[in-house]
Amino acid sequence: PHPRWFALDRAGAPRLSNWIVRVPDIAMALALSPPGAGAPVALARGALSWTITVPPDGSLPAEGGWPTLIRWTAGPHPSATLPESGVRLARLEIHHPEADRLARALPLTDTRLVFLPAATPALHAAFATPAGERWLA
Repeated sequence: PHPRWFALDRAGAPRLSNWIVRVPDIAMALALSPPGAGAPVALARGALSWTITVPPDGSLPAEGGWPTLIRWTAGPHPSATLPESGVRLARLEIHHPEADRLARALPLTDTRLVFLPAATPALHAAFATPAGERWLA
C-alpha cells in the first residue's frame, strides 16, 4: 500500500545505503532535522518495540546523507542480547554534496562519524574486527 522503506524499490547494486541514530526524544530530533527526514512510525516485534522515522515516499533522507532516527522503548537495548563478536564500528563516512550543512544540522559528538564533500552521496564504514579492519561501501 506504500513504497518500501529505505528506498528498496530503487535499491540497485548492493551497497551501504542507510544509517540509524538512536535518539532519546524522536519528536525533538525531528524538529531539528531537515525537511524530508520522515515521520515517526511505531513498530514492534516480540518483546521489542521502537519508533523510527520514515519519509512518506520511502526514500532515504538526503539520499542517505541523513540518518533514520530511532527511539527504543523501555527495557534492555537489543544489542545486550547478542553474543560478543569482537566487531566494532571504527568510522562512518557520509559522502554528500551538502556534507557541511548536514554535519552542522546533526549535533553528534561521536568522532567516528565523518561528513565528507562529494559529488555523489555514498556511505563508507570501517569496522575493527578480530581479523583486522574491514570496509563496507
